[in-house]
Amino acid sequence: MIHLNRGATSLGIFSEEEVREGLRSGRFVPGDMGWREGMANWQPLSQFSEFAPSGGLPPQVGPPSISLTATRATAAGKTERLAIWSLVLSIVSLFSCGFILGIPGVICGHLALSKIRRNTTLEGHGIAVAALIIGYVSITLWLILITPILGGVAISKLGNTTAIAKTMRVQADVQAIKTQLQLYESMNGFFLTTEQGLQALVTQPQNDPRPTRWYQLFKEMPNDPWGSDYIYRDPGLKNPGGYDLYSAGPDRQADTSDDDWGGG
Repeated sequence: MIHLNRGATSLGIFSEEEVREGLRSGRFVPGDMGWREGMANWQPLSQFSEFAPSGGLPPQVGPPSISLTATRATAAGKTERLAIWSLVLSIVSLFSCGFILGIPGVICGHLALSKIRRNTTLEGHGIAVAALIIGYVSITLWLILITPILGGVAISKLGNTTAIAKTMRVQADVQAIKTQLQLYESMNGFFLTTEQGLQALVTQPQNDPRPTRWYQLFKEMPNDPWGSDYIYRDPGLKNPGGYDLYSAGPDRQADTSDDDWGGG
């Protein structure tokens, strides 16, 4: 592959056939500078043996090495913009905005490194690496700083976390029992009676109405977080058209103010 420059402008990287076709079509001119792996310096296309006319062209007068070196340095001097953006965002994130700028800075740094690896004419590898280091350090520092703050806010808002955990446990248990009660009703056409109780989901009831189809739906019935059985009534007092299912709550006494209905 051949790298081509025209003055200070990079034309790109081309195969020999593309360069030959470009010279025929006028896209490239013999004075365009070319370089490929293994060459010490850039040379005009007219000095490439495979592109020279059959009669040959006279060599250029004067030492080309100075202009070639300058041209090559100019071509290689283009810094990937994402590397610069990454460094700016990462540095600013150290002092303000934390994640808002730190994360985009890290993303820009990785994108810059990826583009530099694919295009060897681009510079900025060191800038991108430095930006990534600063970005990750910034994110880590802000995590250390805000985690206790967020934890304190969360605890203050949640209050008694133990009570909340117990409430969530009741909600989960009530929902699970309701699901199995609905399955029992779909198999038999009726719900359990108050006398049969929830234990009929564990062992087959022997009193009427007896189920025509019965499966063990619970290996054992769960207790509420305070160690009491869940209360089941059909028909219900709160739900006369259906059934009641709830926990007696911390006082373990049914039909008091601290009864927990699991959100139902």
